[in-house]
Amino acid sequence: MAESRGEEKKKEMFGEQASEDLEREWRGDFCFVQAADTQLGFMSDPTWGAEGDGESWKEEIELAERLVRCCNALRPRPRFVAVCGDLVHALPEGVLGDSPAVRRYANTSRYSRQNADFKRVMAGLEMPLVCVCGNHDVGDRPTPGSLAAYRELYGPDWRAFWCGGMRSLVLNAQLLSDPSGAPDEAQAQEEWLAAELEAVERDQPKHVVVFQHIPWFLREEQEPREGYFNLPQEARVKWLPRMERARVKTIFCGHYHRNLCSRTRSGALEMVVTSAIGRQMSESEVAKNGPDPQQGGVPGSSSDIRSGFRLVSVHESGLFHEYHEFDALETDLGLSTPGPEADGSAEKPQKRSRVENLVDK
Repeated sequence: MAESRGEEKKKEMFGEQASEDLEREWRGDFCFVQAADTQLGFMSDPTWGAEGDGESWKEEIELAERLVRCCNALRPRPRFVAVCGDLVHALPEGVLGDSPAVRRYANTSRYSRQNADFKRVMAGLEMPLVCVCGNHDVGDRPTPGSLAAYRELYGPDWRAFWCGGMRSLVLNAQLLSDPSGAPDEAQAQEEWLAAELEAVERDQPKHVVVFQHIPWFLREEQEPREGYFNLPQEARVKWLPRMERARVKTIFCGHYHRNLCSRTRSGALEMVVTSAIGRQMSESEVAKNGPDPQQGGVPGSSSDIRSGFRLVSVHESGLFHEYHEFDALETDLGLSTPGPEADGSAEKPQKRSRVENLVDK
């Protein structure tokens, strides 16, 4: 990403200098934004019921721009924005082998242009951006080549950072879902994760959270594998108890294109699945992982959810979160659609009491 104000803030916040040490300390309540599945190109994909050739992602760009405008207008200002995977829809060609999904989505030209548009829009954020890789970023079965392509664009696909006394772990869930294409990378992530969990169990930060794309489970910890929408049971058995021992409070995910919240059997760990910035999916679509018949000419319009993001308020006593659809939130923030004039001359929105209450509750 070009050197922008947002990029400079990200380096300052997530670096290994004095600011990193300061972020280890609890300094009071704060908030952050969790979003998922911007997935530029999904809405125009003809294999998902769209008309046309899939070469336009104007709708997703506009939705991503609404995310940026809302985040910049929120007061108190979010400390960071995490986008939990599937930043774009297309996959790179020549690095993921041959499978139905690769044949369906691989297009290097679209991959390059969609990522360029994603980075251009997100450069407008006035706070740090945390990118999490999804299956449309590195593949259902990642390879060293697909991981290298992602890292060239966005940096490490697993990492940890401090913010306001909260320790955050960013995982590559695709390596947990199917490590067979990059076993050495999967092993390296597992060794790193084990060390991180040992460290937080020892150091006991005020809060510990995880960001990833695929949920560990959707409704119940012991549920069977549901297509590719949750992680294998053997991975859950191995890691979820260790996360509970390390006092991980919440795991934030995407991938499902719907909202779900559930807990482990003990109740100690919350699984938060956040719906998409981009195309929504109805219950019948996720059940078959395929498109509904078009309704009103808009694929996915049968979903009962609209595009938005999750606002997370961090207090000493715990984390509180709520999903907000763009239309309602823009009204509360005093933003119009498509937003302020491009030259920045529009008057800054005033704080609204409802939005203040979302953070202060």
